[in-house]
Amino acid sequence: MAGTIKPKLQYVPCVSTDDLPGPGKATSGVAGGLAICIAVAENGSLFALGDKCPPINQPLSFGKVSNGCIADPVLGTRFNLKTGQVAEGE
Repeated sequence: MAGTIKPKLQYVPCVSTDDLPGPGKATSGVAGGLAICIAVAENGSLFALGDKCPPINQPLSFGKVSNGCIADPVLGTRFNLKTGQVAEGE
């Protein structure tokens, strides 16, 4: 029987601290070949999400950050910064 496979977590740089936006804003970077949205909440907390917003794959990093969410810049769909899930009623 095969042994248990443990996940391999690894730090991958995306953007330098000098390039981080101010609170309430987001920017885009690339890590491991993937486009990453780096969002800074109003309190200064940092969050990283995939930088493609369905259904038309525009960059999520162009969206507005507020109340723990980032809004799709075209359709206005809000995504929770902690979970990445659609934020219904938040």
